[in-house]
Amino acid sequence: MTPNATPAARVERRRHFRVTVPDGSPLRVRVWRLAPGVPLAVRPMPSQLLPVDVRQLSAEGLTVSVRGKDGQPAPVNATDRLRVEVQYADRTALVEARLRAPADRPADDSPFPAGLRLHGRPTDHAHREALMTLATIVGHLQRESLRARRAAA
Repeated sequence: MTPNATPAARVERRRHFRVTVPDGSPLRVRVWRLAPGVPLAVRPMPSQLLPVDVRQLSAEGLTVSVRGKDGQPAPVNATDRLRVEVQYADRTALVEARLRAPADRPADDSPFPAGLRLHGRPTDHAHREALMTLATIVGHLQRESLRARRAAA
């Protein structure tokens, strides 16, 4: 045994694996802005709903395309709390997220790509349950994409 050997670490690969969401997928993602101190379970006002299109999904976060409304840029920044609802078939995950600051943000209502990092306390049972649901959804989407590739080949 070498004197400077590092211990083996377990790697959870699915947590960081991103699956591309194809057009026509039954995956549905809705994102709302939340005021500070408001519990995640409280349903926000419809005016706080952000128009997003999901591009990629992982158990740690999402890549979305954020659009503005009526010629105005999207009213969201990196300090906002976001309520994210991910639905796929009969599964629903409700998580809190934060926007990763995008490199280039347009001044008009044109869409821009952005990342959403999931937030939550690891000791919170509801948060852990939502992460398990997201991991299950990622697995389903991954299998669907592999089936589609095999069918095309």
